[in-house]
Amino acid sequence: MSVDDQSDSPDLPDGQPGADARISIPRVLAICIPLLVVCAFLVEVVQVFAQLDSISGGVLPPAAILLFLPIVVVYAFSGILKRHAGVGRGELVVIFSVLTMGVPLFSGGFWHHFVANQFEYHRTRDLDRAMLISSRLWPSEANLLEGHSVEDHWPAPDGRADAGVTWVVRSSDAERVETPLGDGPCVRIAHAEADGSSEMVVTLDLTRPPGPERAARRHAVFAHLRLDGADATTSVTLHVGVPEEEMKLLATVRSDTAVSVSAPDRFVITGGLDYTMPPPGTESLNVAMRFKGRGTIQVRDFSIVGTEDVFRYMEGYQDADAATFATLSPSQQRVVRRRPECGLALDRHTLVGLIPWRVWGGPLLLWACLVTALFVAMVSLVNLFQSHWERGERLTFPLTTFVLEATRGDGEGRIALWRQRPFWIGLAVFGGYVLVREAMTAFDPHNREIGLKVADLLPPGPLREITDPKRSHTPLGIRIDPIVVAIALFMSVEMSGSLFICYLVGWLFRAVGFFTPLRTYRPEGLPYFGWFPFERLLEAGGLLFMVLYCLVTARRHLGRVIRGVLPGGKDPPREVASSRLSLAGLCVAGVLMTCFAWQAGLNAWFVLGYLGVMLLLALSAARIRAETGLPTDALVIPWPIVFIMALGGVLMFGFGELTFTAQTYFVASGSFMMVAPLLSEAMYAAGRAGVSRRRLVTCMSIGFAVAMCVGGLVMLSWAYSVGALNMNLGIAEKRGYYNRVTVAFEEGNELVDRHFRDHPEVDPVLTDERAATIRRFQPGTLVITAAPIVVGGLVSLTRIVWLGFPLHPIGFALSFTRALDGLWASIGVAWIIKLLVLRFGGVRLVRQFLKPLAVGVILGQLSAGAIWKLGATYIKLSGM
Repeated sequence: MSVDDQSDSPDLPDGQPGADARISIPRVLAICIPLLVVCAFLVEVVQVFAQLDSISGGVLPPAAILLFLPIVVVYAFSGILKRHAGVGRGELVVIFSVLTMGVPLFSGGFWHHFVANQFEYHRTRDLDRAMLISSRLWPSEANLLEGHSVEDHWPAPDGRADAGVTWVVRSSDAERVETPLGDGPCVRIAHAEADGSSEMVVTLDLTRPPGPERAARRHAVFAHLRLDGADATTSVTLHVGVPEEEMKLLATVRSDTAVSVSAPDRFVITGGLDYTMPPPGTESLNVAMRFKGRGTIQVRDFSIVGTEDVFRYMEGYQDADAATFATLSPSQQRVVRRRPECGLALDRHTLVGLIPWRVWGGPLLLWACLVTALFVAMVSLVNLFQSHWERGERLTFPLTTFVLEATRGDGEGRIALWRQRPFWIGLAVFGGYVLVREAMTAFDPHNREIGLKVADLLPPGPLREITDPKRSHTPLGIRIDPIVVAIALFMSVEMSGSLFICYLVGWLFRAVGFFTPLRTYRPEGLPYFGWFPFERLLEAGGLLFMVLYCLVTARRHLGRVIRGVLPGGKDPPREVASSRLSLAGLCVAGVLMTCFAWQAGLNAWFVLGYLGVMLLLALSAARIRAETGLPTDALVIPWPIVFIMALGGVLMFGFGELTFTAQTYFVASGSFMMVAPLLSEAMYAAGRAGVSRRRLVTCMSIGFAVAMCVGGLVMLSWAYSVGALNMNLGIAEKRGYYNRVTVAFEEGNELVDRHFRDHPEVDPVLTDERAATIRRFQPGTLVITAAPIVVGGLVSLTRIVWLGFPLHPIGFALSFTRALDGLWASIGVAWIIKLLVLRFGGVRLVRQFLKPLAVGVILGQLSAGAIWKLGATYIKLSGM
């Protein structure tokens, strides 16, 4: 173990008597839960209403530090918490761990991605794709025509009233047939003459429930339609309106419908997404499909689905007191919420009363099943590997140095750190630096940090072209951030040096490759990240190498775990029980994911495979942070859709499955999966502070649940009150990842269209067998992605053969990642500082000066930044 990570508290293994004597779960939760609630409101006010910089992001969220710091201050100077509440160092470590895990979930970790990702197709009025998503995954109201479409009323639909639905089909050629792919029946009408005319009309009785409840609310009105043999005379239109009034035209189709990945049998969804139902008192509603001219239509699945609460999330609801509400018309009362006068009813209305629970309840429960599965899987994986990382590989967990030093006592019930002068120097100097920087930024936003772009220093020529931000995905920049320097000081010299040198070696590859044919090579069919220097492909390869590195280095440990859980194993009972519990947790997570896939209508193998890879990336992120302490969330593959395209794309996996990767973008964005590294670091810090792993996991599990619930309540309540579009576009639209998914769909449609154009004799229906012959793999993408895996393996082998080899495989694996793009210069500064301190002052100077100085820098920068943002928020919202 590195001397930089030594603490005054000895390691206490789980189960040792007295190991958890200083922690009370109720007391920890009594402190954590109010702090999480306060922080949820702070995050929404600062980041959403005031639209200032994040106070909830990063591995050390400023909001969490700001709320945790007063507890430590009181503990340090008065001992009140320790003497009267019994809170010791162990409980402070657990409180810190719960806050740093829970606070990011309020924003970029989950809630600021999740809701908008479910509504993106609705926001862009993309009817066919929005309605292909299972209604169990987004807040839709029940289909008013469920089980009562025209094909369901056959063979005698005319005049038959069933559950308030009456169909009239005006055509002598209508017949009920099976769809080409065997998905059920449809109604077919054929016109041989140009003057042919037919009509299907459904009349919905609005006086019967749930008709009155749907008045004046928006609905998606649509049908699945296939048109063949169309010519210049052909027209198919869908209308909706009140009988004896002019009906509104929703959609028109004049040409043959095309086969596509979203319409494999050429049944396209035709209609409108936001038709407003008639006002209260209207007795009926008509939906009519009119077919004129020559051709053949096949129609099925007429639907009227409520979408009001989707658009209300973006626009917000209005509420009114009883007196104002009484003056509104019946139509206005349908879309305005009545506000109670006083008491608990008013409090409930203010906090959660505007959230439409009747439509959100089901989707939230289903998504909670998936989120629970991911959390249980991360806890189980980390618990399975933690003992090997701590005792087998003896990793140093650099980031835990911060909380261990910030809570370390001096033997008299006080915080030892607060009696060390370097700590106060770092706190004062860099806290003041942040305040000055923020003040300067208020007048000039470019004064954000110390840094420059290398391209600005170079004369015109090849070198400038390589580093120019206009020609490179990631321009070479030198950015010095004091907090990153401070955190990097907790790393070992070998690791910080490897990260710094390997990043420069990566730029050497860019420079050399720029003068080779690599510069013009394009992997086939890859519109994003597919050109030199292939940074995002190499980044993915490096992260996948770390997954393999994590598993290979723990192969003997995993073998012992498997042998230990089998009958006759010789491992200690406590370790066997822990391993069995972890394996059981993984099984439970798999079952929950399978149930989610079944309810959502997705391929369970795809869901298990996709989320399994992301969980392994989270595990490798925990392994990376355990050895490097990198203060970044960019340790997962950011655009997995690129590699899904390389493996066959939508023709291989399906429309719903690719859309699922966009709906779960919170998994690929990084922050949510960083729960795994936080769990690993919390287990290590808690063990050093004498807290049993069982009690730590209990507290963090409850904290995770509370953070998810509180974050959802606050976000949904304010969004439905004010409207997400009126607060911050970041929580209202998520077009970025959906653009990549759209490219995948367009590529699949292009391949399908080309295939049927080249084979006109084939019936244009996309069966599974035909899709298997059409889909295309992209070996070039996979080869480039595999290159870092090969290089990382060679570096690992070199370290085995050459014992003194100075570079670590993690450095090469991360040399092209976003994790180092903005951190490499700060890591290099920290490496040089630590080398000099060790050379001239030795380990003692590192302990007595460098470590407390780094903790002061971190606390000063984070707390001063959070205080400034809170002050700026108050000034902005108060209009001063």
